Amino acid sequence: MEQIFCIAILSILILNLQYPVNVLAADNATEWNVEHVTGEFLYSDPPKPDQVFNFYYRAINGIIESITIEQEEGYTAKVHSTGQGIFELRVPKNYPITNVPLGARPFTDVMVDDLSIKPREYMFVATECFFEYSIPFSGDTTVHVGIPQYTETIPWHGKRVPFHCLEETIYNFTMTERPRALEQIRTGTMPEDVICDDRSTLVIKREGNSAACVFPESASKLVLLGWAENPLSEFFTPNVTDDQRNRIFYDMMNHPKLKEWSPTGWTFSMIVGSFGSLEENIRRVTVELYLPPNGGDPKVECEYGWYAELTINTNTEALQVEDAIYPEPDNCTKQFQILGPLGVAS
Repeated sequence: MEQIFCIAILSILILNLQYPVNVLAADNATEWNVEHVTGEFLYSDPPKPDQVFNFYYRAINGIIESITIEQEEGYTAKVHSTGQGIFELRVPKNYPITNVPLGARPFTDVMVDDLSIKPREYMFVATECFFEYSIPFSGDTTVHVGIPQYTETIPWHGKRVPFHCLEETIYNFTMTERPRALEQIRTGTMPEDVICDDRSTLVIKREGNSAACVFPESASKLVLLGWAENPLSEFFTPNVTDDQRNRIFYDMMNHPKLKEWSPTGWTFSMIVGSFGSLEENIRRVTVELYLPPNGGDPKVECEYGWYAELTINTNTEALQVEDAIYPEPDNCTKQFQILGPLGVAS
């Protein structure tokens, strides 16, 4: 019997949600507290050194009695409010936040007093540097944000962030001019861990232990030429050649709808999920693309940047976009994402 298999979890992208609890007036807000948390890149091969990260938290119209941040257990806060309060937490994206394999996007379990609440009941925003939670509560309450993980010894990892985020997310980080990609590799940095400046994106060379930081619009060209790794390669059927796979990736990154929004600046963010059916001879892959805040040409002035999702059929030799979520020009109100806080490095 033909088997239907699912490789990764398809995401839910909820846009323009009306949240049940509005953020309270600014005069009720309190200053952010900072917790310095050691992140361990468990089971990394080769090993990666621990880093100390900055977690930010506060209560609006309430007080925080205690907060506990544990890498393998999640984040727990005991909070109190005489009315309706909001607990807010900023988790650094580059903190080693899960061991769920790269390419899958898990869903975070948010609990209030041991009861899971639905994504519609709280606000989650993915900014350039942080995953930000705003969770409503009242009275004496325990708020818990769980960490999706497997029990296997799979390496723990975080998400790649722009260079300017390091000063905000890493404790005692000193912002200096970043060495070129090859210089970072010569000093022992793995190609996938190279950090580029804010104007460029990372590409990994297909052969040899090397990487490069290039303008976003050049990344797909290097894939097309066969120099850089194609993030979609493993999701194609064997009948599709390398040249065809690279052409499909190039066409996807240069899709007319994206170019209408901004001709340059789009970067590949992550594989959201994939689905295959041997019976129907179908293999679909959903990918997320990202345009940074004030990025692109012409520049797009959205505080959190812009996301687009494309679902393509990788069982063919030509690009077929079967479903898509594109940005809407001149509208910055839909950048909020109700997603799990993980993905492949962008």
